[in-house]
Amino acid sequence: MCIIKSNLNVNGLFDHVQSKLYVSSSSTASPKSRHVQIIEEHPLTGNHRLEILFPTLLSPQQENKFLKEAFYYKVDIPLSYFIERSFIQDYLQKGRVVAQSLGEGIDVSNVIALDGSDTYEQLGLPGKPAKFGPDRQRLVTQETQKITFPPTFNAKKFTIELNFEKLNDIIFPDMEVIKTASQDDHWRYDIVEIYDWFGVASLRTQRIRLQDNVDPYISIYTTPTPHLSGNGSLLCCTGFIPSSIILFLFKSIFDQFNNLNIPWVALSVWGFKDSPISWNKQEHGHFMIIIVF
Repeated sequence: MCIIKSNLNVNGLFDHVQSKLYVSSSSTASPKSRHVQIIEEHPLTGNHRLEILFPTLLSPQQENKFLKEAFYYKVDIPLSYFIERSFIQDYLQKGRVVAQSLGEGIDVSNVIALDGSDTYEQLGLPGKPAKFGPDRQRLVTQETQKITFPPTFNAKKFTIELNFEKLNDIIFPDMEVIKTASQDDHWRYDIVEIYDWFGVASLRTQRIRLQDNVDPYISIYTTPTPHLSGNGSLLCCTGFIPSSIILFLFKSIFDQFNNLNIPWVALSVWGFKDSPISWNKQEHGHFMIIIVF
């Protein structure tokens, strides 16, 4: 298994963190493997879009193995609601609630996340220092299952739907070249090439199609070598995606991996670029891939 995570300055207005590409490799059979921890450390405000790429065509029966009901709410809500006694007692102290404001840029306006202020001290909730920004920033996490909002808040419930797409005549990178981690320069080059390929594939571009013959004046991108060709299936969803759903899909991949008879599966996650909190309580990048061999 290989985990690739970008740490990019996606906002561009102010200097934050240096752009880096982090790669880690481990076996899920190892007691020291961090794959579950890495998934659980991504809060809901960091997971906006998810894709799972299979280098084979899935049957409808196989697709059903990955279905799970999930939902989130979009609410017109005053900030004062989060510090009301009933909300604290019913939800924050009994479970986990994660929320984020929408429609504002993190570098140009106020962006709110629960809990994105120092009110956690007044609520009696445990807080941890953020690893970026002013010292006054704190992060708080709790667990919850269901929230009932007052009718005046105009709460809308959205179901996270999993959509499947068939991919025909695709050029896939040969993952064997990165299966064994190494400090060798060739391995580093291959991992970057494969990371770029996943970025191109997420755009649904013709550059990875077997029949593509684009003029180099338009695009100089070339697929990694060595490579393979074939058909694939893409599972994707968009919304406020909780870590529990990602972990469920990750475990479903392992349950079906041998039955699918495929060499690898790739799970990709995109974050909200204007979220003030993200992976491991650090200022986030925008893209993470988990490749399962």
